[in-house]
Amino acid sequence: MMKTLLTFLAATFALSGAALAQDWQVLTYGNLRKPSAETPAMTQIWGDLIADNNRYFRDELKDPRFKTGNAPAEFLSHTFTDGQEQITVSLINIARRCDNGANSASSTDIHGICPLRVVVTGPGGSKTTRTTGCFLVVPPGDPSGLDPRKNATFAAYDPKQRTVTIRALREGRPLNGCTATLKIS
Repeated sequence: MMKTLLTFLAATFALSGAALAQDWQVLTYGNLRKPSAETPAMTQIWGDLIADNNRYFRDELKDPRFKTGNAPAEFLSHTFTDGQEQITVSLINIARRCDNGANSASSTDIHGICPLRVVVTGPGGSKTTRTTGCFLVVPPGDPSGLDPRKNATFAAYDPKQRTVTIRALREGRPLNGCTATLKIS
């Protein structure tokens, strides 16, 4: 029991130290059905999954609302600049691609495990790293009363280590299994 507590405290302090050493940015929320300034970049990064999602709603679900335009799709993103490179971190929340877990009145961690892409673009072209991450956001105008600064997905870029770290916080605390560090090249 004591060993578990000490391990938890060490991890918490390590995460707090990492948070102080890095510049954490809240990933910006966007909805592809309501275009924004980020929409063109997200359409380029996620074009394959957006097309698949649109096909699913149109052809399999036979939903007439999506014969034109995008089916429901939300994204989170932030772009870091390092010299001549742009490092764009983004997650997409679409049908059949996210594991949204429990969704009931008794659920405690309301987030989805969704596709995550980190795209590095520079003079030499672009390279994409693909994995999954926690999609947690309090959308603009959400009536829940939750503080979006304490309930969101964040990213930090470490130029010395060439890593991107993603984490999701619920009420200001890291969610279990929702912190990951990716090495980029």
